[in-house]
Amino acid sequence: MDERMEEQVPQEPIRRRRQLTPWQRFWQRYGPTVEFLGICVLILAVLIFAIVKIVGWAAGAGESDETIATTEATQTPTDPPTEAPTEPPIIGVGGVIYLTFDDGPGKDTPRLLEILEKYKAKATFFFVDTPHASTIAQVAEGGHTLAMHTATHNFAKIYASEEAYFEDLNKIQSVIEKYSGQKPTLLRFPGGSSNTVSRSYNSGIMTRLTQKVEEMGYTYFDWDVDSGDAGSAKTAEEVAHNVIVGCATRTAPVVLLHDINSYTVDAIEEILLWGLSNGYTFEGLTADGPTCHHTVKN
Repeated sequence: MDERMEEQVPQEPIRRRRQLTPWQRFWQRYGPTVEFLGICVLILAVLIFAIVKIVGWAAGAGESDETIATTEATQTPTDPPTEAPTEPPIIGVGGVIYLTFDDGPGKDTPRLLEILEKYKAKATFFFVDTPHASTIAQVAEGGHTLAMHTATHNFAKIYASEEAYFEDLNKIQSVIEKYSGQKPTLLRFPGGSSNTVSRSYNSGIMTRLTQKVEEMGYTYFDWDVDSGDAGSAKTAEEVAHNVIVGCATRTAPVVLLHDINSYTVDAIEEILLWGLSNGYTFEGLTADGPTCHHTVKN
């Protein structure tokens, strides 16, 4: 019985040792060393990066100073500045320029007279009856040519008939005589002798008027250089350019301008300076001087 009981006592199971992989055995043995070396390499990389940055900054600062010094040394006062290309100057053939001003006097006419006086230039004024008519006296005192452009400059009125035209012309003649003591005989037709707007009011009237005024002892003038100041030219620069280009190839140009425009008056000094430097003089029109007639179209 004792022997059976002894045989029934359970025995402890046999524990088998777990088998490790080669990698696990390697890491178990060398893992701490590898971790330590990795930390050292990381610290070293950070230090190298920092050193490179510091050295690069120091080198760059020195190069920048040197570059500035070199640039300043090479920039001498003799180096020409870089400028945008400019148009070549317009050269004139020389002669006499006849500046003519229509539709005044205006508020800027006194300023115009000062500019003309400054350069000893003379001009011709084709007057209408304006609120500034008293300025006609100053124009006369300046030695300029006084001429007529009709009192109203109203196309529908003056081109309705020959009688209507001369009635308006006589009115401005009286205004000019009142302020200057002169009775002008020079005139310019509103719109020029070549105007076609008169067809709307009286067919053939310009043909008859151009003949009639000459029979009555008047002298009429048109123009061969248009400043454009009654059209697309709205700045002093544009007006001056148009006049200079138009005069450059002519020896006795008659220039159409309007002294009621401030930008036109602003352009006069440039025109005068160009003309004087290109052998021109500036004079007023006269009855016995050169005339300028358009082709009559009505």
